[in-house]
Amino acid sequence: VPPASPANVKVPLTLNGDYTVGTGGVFPTITAAVAEYNVSCLAGPVRFVLINTSYPSETFPIIINNNVDASSINTLTIQPAIANVGITTISGSSATSIFKLNEARNVIINGAKTNSTSRDLSIVNTSTASGTSAFWLSNTSGSGTTNNTVSSCIISCGVDQSVATTETYGIFCGGSFIGSSSGVHVSNTFYLNDISKVRWGIYITGGTTTL
Repeated sequence: VPPASPANVKVPLTLNGDYTVGTGGVFPTITAAVAEYNVSCLAGPVRFVLINTSYPSETFPIIINNNVDASSINTLTIQPAIANVGITTISGSSATSIFKLNEARNVIINGAKTNSTSRDLSIVNTSTASGTSAFWLSNTSGSGTTNNTVSSCIISCGVDQSVATTETYGIFCGGSFIGSSSGVHVSNTFYLNDISKVRWGIYITGGTTTL
């Protein structure tokens, strides 16, 4: 006689290598790819290759958590495909951010298709609300974020700062909500980004401990 409530156990995937993301790809959306990354084992560096030029069906924020297997070797990279023509765009209205790195480690958002100095990835939070950002590096339990990189991206938010002073951020590095302080983020790198239409381009908060 089968049990009345049979157990269901999901065995996590082991990720290693390149995975296409988009129509016809291994994962249909970035949201789905990141959700799998958050619960999977890592056997090496992982790269999510964006094969579409727009991603209109995402659930924002796209939350990248701290994978226990993440390391300087077991990195996660999100990058446009070389074959993409023009700019790859991730855009939508979020009450917080487009990407949220939730105490994540060793995550690389590389907007250059060929690892050059080109900018081929646009991240836009179209919300006109205060306290919103394109990227949010968050600290919710005290661990903070470590060794993450955002490079070669075109970053913007939804308020023209020539006509308003709404508190929006290109990249916010802080606490459990946008605008809050945190002093435990370590070795995060932001370079070669084009940041516009925000009140604060890169905003990094600190704790109260004296250096």
